[in-house]
Amino acid sequence: MTEVDVPVPRLNRSKYFIRHGLLFYLWVTHQQVFSYLKPTAQLELHLYFLPTVDIEEHELASYRDYISMLEPSLAHKAGKHFVELTRPRPETIKIITNPRKLRVTSIMHPEPDLEKLARVFLALADNQMYGDDCKRATVRG
Repeated sequence: MTEVDVPVPRLNRSKYFIRHGLLFYLWVTHQQVFSYLKPTAQLELHLYFLPTVDIEEHELASYRDYISMLEPSLAHKAGKHFVELTRPRPETIKIITNPRKLRVTSIMHPEPDLEKLARVFLALADNQMYGDDCKRATVRG
């Protein structure tokens, strides 16, 4: 079944709250699952469901009404992304046969992490000034 073929039923208010709660839980506890989606799909999921925000139901309902009025197609797109994100995936064991092959995935945050960006820029500046011997040039999460 391709992404286009995924059936997405109409989402009533209580199911929207349940999906928000599930996505919030996944964001807090298993953020890496969001990397199953492309960054644009992650952003659409964030825009519609607000999985990073712990919010009261009445505020969430108001937000949903507002974003649905602003972006009418977002509900359908985010619904498809939700189905894709929550579909069962077989556990796989990856055997590295080529040590030069690297798979990189991303997790889209709705707001930039300014502290991480500052550390990256400091590491780049140190690397340019002091070369590869710089100790601070490694930036960690």
